[in-house]
Amino acid sequence: MKLIYIDTETTGLNPSMHGLTELAFILVEDGEVRHKELMRINPLTYNKEVDIEEEALKVTGKDIVEISNYPESYAQFNRFVSLLDGFVDKFDKNDKLTVVGYNIGFDVGFIRAWFEDNGCRYYGSYFSYKDIDVFAFVKHLKLLGFIDTPSDKLEVICEAFEVELDAHQAMSDIEATRELYKKLVGKFLPSVDTTCTTSTTCKL
Repeated sequence: MKLIYIDTETTGLNPSMHGLTELAFILVEDGEVRHKELMRINPLTYNKEVDIEEEALKVTGKDIVEISNYPESYAQFNRFVSLLDGFVDKFDKNDKLTVVGYNIGFDVGFIRAWFEDNGCRYYGSYFSYKDIDVFAFVKHLKLLGFIDTPSDKLEVICEAFEVELDAHQAMSDIEATRELYKKLVGKFLPSVDTTCTTSTTCKL
């Protein structure tokens, strides 16, 4: 199985109004990291007008001057798609990337909007519709009484499971998410053989 762990930093919460400033991703095949990269993106170079919320930038310690010097959106998009083309066959319906993240619906919404902004309708040619949301896994474990933390925030859960994290930095967030997911599977799904490379189970 081919996985792509993704985390984004954005100018707000609404993908139809806001844009990406950072995209961190880790491409994994059978437990081996094939590529890891942090892309910085200038949201002012989207084809649409992008709103920038000061509070969103504050969370990541960025300002408008810094992000306006990031690489142009279309150039980073073309690089991203070029990397994906080297990793999956977009014409093979069985060769897709499973997206993994924490509250991954948020990140996927922004990635889909980025594809649309660049005139590309082929998100589904690269990514499976079956995402793995570590946040949903955490909520399920909390509901069953296996986890007791004051909140579900990534930094709180990481602290509980002794996973190192520099919060709201995209690459740190996604590296921590991957490590957290591996720990949760190892602890709560012990019957899953994550050393196996068969089609039914996979290395994480």
